[in-house]
Amino acid sequence: MTDATKRVGVGVIGVGGMGAVHLGALARCQGADLVAIADQDTDALKTAEADRPSAHPYQAYQDLIADPAVDLVDVALPHYLHSTIAREALLAGKDVVTEKPLALNAQDGDHLLQLAQSRRRRLFVKAYQRASTLARVLKEECTPAGIGQPRLITAHFQSRRQDILADPANWRAN
Repeated sequence: MTDATKRVGVGVIGVGGMGAVHLGALARCQGADLVAIADQDTDALKTAEADRPSAHPYQAYQDLIADPAVDLVDVALPHYLHSTIAREALLAGKDVVTEKPLALNAQDGDHLLQLAQSRRRRLFVKAYQRASTLARVLKEECTPAGIGQPRLITAHFQSRRQDILADPANWRAN
């Protein structure tokens, strides 16, 4: 099998919340096999395992990273864990995909990028909105039957989480 046709063994760390979304997306992804899942929440792990019996379950994420069947580690955990676990996976020779943000500060993000380059590993950050209702509606409208090809788009977003987002204590920056 050539590199272009090699199937990628994926391990997902964090199977609740966004991790469940990642698991659903992986089920539809050609060329990738879900080979391992990890979560320290035993109930979440059991639920994910019941739906995906071919994936080896781990309670310790370190065991998933050490699994030789895992080529790519998908980090779907709270923000403060992204850079630590991505670093461990890169050091173990794994490619990494993580939810945004990659790190809580620019220095940690830069270190991860340098580590990925030095290890010749791939490092991806999921920061897309393709599945959102807004993106779907915009795509439908930007057709000849809709508004056509846009020249300029200005968007204002409103969230039910506005109170959380407005509180400076919930933002992290350096």
